[in-house]
Amino acid sequence: MHFQEIIHHYGYFGVFLIILVEAIGFPFPAETTLTLSGIEWSKGVFHLVPVWLAGCLGNLIGSAIAYMIGWYLGRPIVLYFGKFIGITPPSWMQQINGFSATSYGWYSSQSLSLAFASSFHTSLASIV
Repeated sequence: MHFQEIIHHYGYFGVFLIILVEAIGFPFPAETTLTLSGIEWSKGVFHLVPVWLAGCLGNLIGSAIAYMIGWYLGRPIVLYFGKFIGITPPSWMQQINGFSATSYGWYSSQSLSLAFASSFHTSLASIV
């Protein structure tokens, strides 16, 4: 099923679902979806606020899911596949400790709020 058919068939939930899947990390055309949603809004098929909420919530929830996947599965996956390119548990801990000692830790804690700001900007740019 083509993503445009998903939008027409499922409406706001289709927009939410496409944005959610793309935010998790699968290669899906989220920006194109928002552009098509903006075109549908200009034709009167969609209303502005529900389309905007579907895009924002899809991006926010998808980003949170991707963050949780990384939080719980990141270290085991990196250590498992990293052994093929020279990442060992001691070198992993050295990098983690170096990252935590700098001010970059604050930036990583702000990633979910930036996801909302990104979805807000993208959805407004495609609709307007």
